[in-house]
Amino acid sequence: MTDLYTSVKSADIFRRGAEVIRQGSAELCAGVQTLRVYGLTAGSQTDTVRLYAGSGVSCSNLRFASQYTDGREPAEITELKERIGALKRQIEVRDIQKELWKTNGDFSARSAQPAAEVREYIEKLAERLEALDSDIAAAQKEIEELQDRLDKAERSASVPVLLADIEAAAA
Repeated sequence: MTDLYTSVKSADIFRRGAEVIRQGSAELCAGVQTLRVYGLTAGSQTDTVRLYAGSGVSCSNLRFASQYTDGREPAEITELKERIGALKRQIEVRDIQKELWKTNGDFSARSAQPAAEVREYIEKLAERLEALDSDIAAAQKEIEELQDRLDKAERSASVPVLLADIEAAAA
């Protein structure tokens, strides 16, 4: 399979769409091969795409396909989802830890607790809760950044490629 990366040569904008002319070049071998054309937009319509080639090259069987034809999710997307999931679990753990610190700070039902331990617990409670809140805020910020990257990667993965059967008389 031969890849053809294209760039916009010109564009005409209409009320209900646009005509975008893209241009690129690829080295073809003599004979029949499949050409994969990159650079289309997610809104491209299969019935309006045209592929023009030089003399001695014929194009047939134009069709759209996913950039990832093997049906598997791209590794980048999988990794981002896993990292987001891990951060969400980390936030859940920190929330549970906060509640435990608060709950364990109730000494009204305990009679045999030494005063020094109670005072130490109370003095360090605010510091511990602030540290947990800081961890939660950092994880939430990282989730937002990763979610932006994930959204971009999913948009990129959803952009179709044009597949065409090419027959070249000569290389």
